[in-house]
Amino acid sequence: MSEIDRPVVLIVDDEPEERYPFAEVLRASLNVKVVHPNAVTDDDIASADLVLVDYLLDQWPEREQLVPALRPRNGVALTGVLRAHAEADRAHNSPAFSLLSGRLNELSPDFPPEHRPHILAQGLNLEWVFPKGDQQRTVPQIETLARAMKELPRTWKHSDVEGTTSRLVKLLGLNDEMPGNRLAYEDVEKSHPPVHELSETSHGLSIVRWLLQRILPYPTFIFSDLYLAARLRIQPSKLGDALAPGGVLRKTLEPVEYSGTLAGFLGPRWWRSGVEAWIWDVTEGQPHRPEIIHRALEKLGVHDLEYVAGDYEIVCIEGTGYQPSPRLYKIDEAVRIQPDHWPPYADQAWSSIEAVKADRGLRALVIHDDVERLS
Repeated sequence: MSEIDRPVVLIVDDEPEERYPFAEVLRASLNVKVVHPNAVTDDDIASADLVLVDYLLDQWPEREQLVPALRPRNGVALTGVLRAHAEADRAHNSPAFSLLSGRLNELSPDFPPEHRPHILAQGLNLEWVFPKGDQQRTVPQIETLARAMKELPRTWKHSDVEGTTSRLVKLLGLNDEMPGNRLAYEDVEKSHPPVHELSETSHGLSIVRWLLQRILPYPTFIFSDLYLAARLRIQPSKLGDALAPGGVLRKTLEPVEYSGTLAGFLGPRWWRSGVEAWIWDVTEGQPHRPEIIHRALEKLGVHDLEYVAGDYEIVCIEGTGYQPSPRLYKIDEAVRIQPDHWPPYADQAWSSIEAVKADRGLRALVIHDDVERLS
């Protein structure tokens, strides 16, 4: 990729020299500029695909000489100012805005921010939040988000719903050759894509935010390895090698792996309808019989898996971060819950009875009809 084709990342930090090593790592695939907040220009904002702002801005003496309305106290406030300037410039796409901070815990005292960054970002009117100090995870995510912003169509017509939908389908990587593609189209529509919110001023940013905050973190029309394991009736801990790059099952499921914009941001994702179509095919029309699914996997050369009975099919949420458990549960071992921010079009959320009994926060989320099962 030539320099001119690379996505542009703008890092705004009150101690820019401390971000230089990190910027050098990003420069392997991105154009990166690091500036002090006092030095940000209109051209910097206009040329950026992604803007990363530090949360604490203590080393900014020029700010203290200004009236309150002109001195944003932290990175959250500063992103609001910069976003307003970006949106006012209709000649350019508005970049994505994210925090890059080692102090995210100060913004989320009630839960670990690394467990629910999409919820924290949504509450702060950001696209995402990135922690400092975790380059192994953060660098690929920043690259993926910047690339997604770079690849967004340059123009959108609010009145052209059909054309906008066509662009969305292309961004999601849907094509007529994918197994189960017709049902996939329907599943996408049921997930409330923001096709009616797009306009010349949004430049598709609402699609990126929808994917980051409402689709990728949840089991919707695409789902993670955990939910794939549940559908195949395999304990997730034994599925890793088969789904690793180059693994037998990964190669087999390649036609139904999500490859659209932001693919890989939170790990592999699989088209639900594509997986169902594949299971129907390999089981010769008997997709709900676990023993036949397992026999089909063996024939494909997928071995050393821990198969489970048909009633082990529930992915459960546990802990203050609402993280999915690495093991599957039976239905009678779990209760239905209603977490905040859980989309209505996502699969029903569950938690194990043992986890709910040990956590008051989870217990408060149990739906009324399942409360009696806790006694």
